[in-house]
Amino acid sequence: MNEFRPPVSIVIPVYNGANFLRQAIESALAQDYAPLEIVVVNDGSTDGGKTREVAKSFGERIRYFEKPNGGVATALNLGIKEMTGQYFSWLSHDDMYEESKISKQVQLLGAVAEPLNTVVYCDWKTIDKDGYPVARTGFAGVYPAEKLERPIFALVTGLLHGCALLVPKRLLEAVDGFDPKLRTTQDMDCWHKIFKIAQVACVPEMLVRSRIHPEQDSKKITSHSSESDHLWLRIFRSLSVEDMIFIAGSERSYLLGAAQFFKRGQFNQAHLVALQRLGRLPELPRLGVRIKSCANLADLESSLRSLHESAAEMARVFIVDGEKFEAELRRQFATLPLVFIGAKATERLLQSGVEFLFFMNGGSVFSPGKIAEQSAAANLAGADWCLSSTILNYPDGTHDFWSAHPDAALNMVMAGLMLRVSAPGFAEALHSEADLRGFLAARPGICLYRPLAEIFAARTFEAPRSERQMYRQVRSRVSWIYKRSGLIYLREWSRNRAGV
Repeated sequence: MNEFRPPVSIVIPVYNGANFLRQAIESALAQDYAPLEIVVVNDGSTDGGKTREVAKSFGERIRYFEKPNGGVATALNLGIKEMTGQYFSWLSHDDMYEESKISKQVQLLGAVAEPLNTVVYCDWKTIDKDGYPVARTGFAGVYPAEKLERPIFALVTGLLHGCALLVPKRLLEAVDGFDPKLRTTQDMDCWHKIFKIAQVACVPEMLVRSRIHPEQDSKKITSHSSESDHLWLRIFRSLSVEDMIFIAGSERSYLLGAAQFFKRGQFNQAHLVALQRLGRLPELPRLGVRIKSCANLADLESSLRSLHESAAEMARVFIVDGEKFEAELRRQFATLPLVFIGAKATERLLQSGVEFLFFMNGGSVFSPGKIAEQSAAANLAGADWCLSSTILNYPDGTHDFWSAHPDAALNMVMAGLMLRVSAPGFAEALHSEADLRGFLAARPGICLYRPLAEIFAARTFEAPRSERQMYRQVRSRVSWIYKRSGLIYLREWSRNRAGV
């Protein structure tokens, strides 16, 4: 059998990019794959020839083209027209590849049934203008393979980065390349068109370093927000109910998450349409949350903030043994129906009129769609309990994925658990771990694989906004590090809860 080694073209569009272009080209030349060509397209740079000088310094190791300025879509389209490879890999002038990016993606292509109809994507990490790491996506291990290999899931959940893809040239030609009328969303628009006719495969490794800096088009071009609004509205309207259920577990859960995303991005048209769609859904049962208080006010605030951001309507939020924080929490979360109770006040739960009750420990957080998704799933299945998977975050910034299972550690079960209050044995299930496990074993229930809750192990700290800032903190304590292990100090920082 012949080895699968199709020719690949890396296309680098650039406009006034002399500051980062050399690093991008060097990372392309460092690829451990052949046959490979690097195509650089200068989109009418106006920096006095600096961009041209950097590109020309690589001589015949690259193919170089210049054109009048027309935007990144036109530069990419010229690169596609001139490339000789069978597969296209976009590399922005300010980003970089790991040396095995192309080879690992081609290796996966060689194992799929239709390599000429398959787009391969990989994980990536974000760096700042100086190359220091800022964040990483890390979706591998969080989502099951069947979701990662569904085109629409990869598109709408933010797993795609234009430079992390390897795309058959024939697919780009089938959709007429990138739309030159779009200045900042030409990539997502193109992938949306391609994914209607293509398959996807995922290499679960971080093979791209994506740089964020003030000179990026999405930060300078004023039409970016409007373009994004129209793009997401078009994608949203193209989704079927089945797509929404596959992505988020239920139509309501997807709509809640989408509405929150559109609101944060100020995509006003898309946000309005999502809210209108939500308003047409049947009403949910009355929902409540029971939060076990803790000694740290900040942890309780985190839990309540995640409930507030969920956009789910709750009849009651019961806080157990949290009276000392009552005044402050009522001030901050005036829109939440807070009820402060004692640990043994089960009777108040039974008399509250709540149909489904969720459980949290202070400091754990819910995903935006958890409440809607679990209550809808249990209601549809006639289940007395529903359990979601949970992510456990450690103080050193690492995490474990705990799959939904009634026999998991109790803190994992509670973070992902929802019970039907009217179910026989509900009151007794709250007495002890043994009683709870007996309830789960005796009553009909349902497990959801997707992680819908997070808990934080041991003591957590507010982390710096980037690893570079953390390094500065470490360097500023040189005398302390001389006396103790710097590694131990580093392990005291948790992952930033803002997701960076």
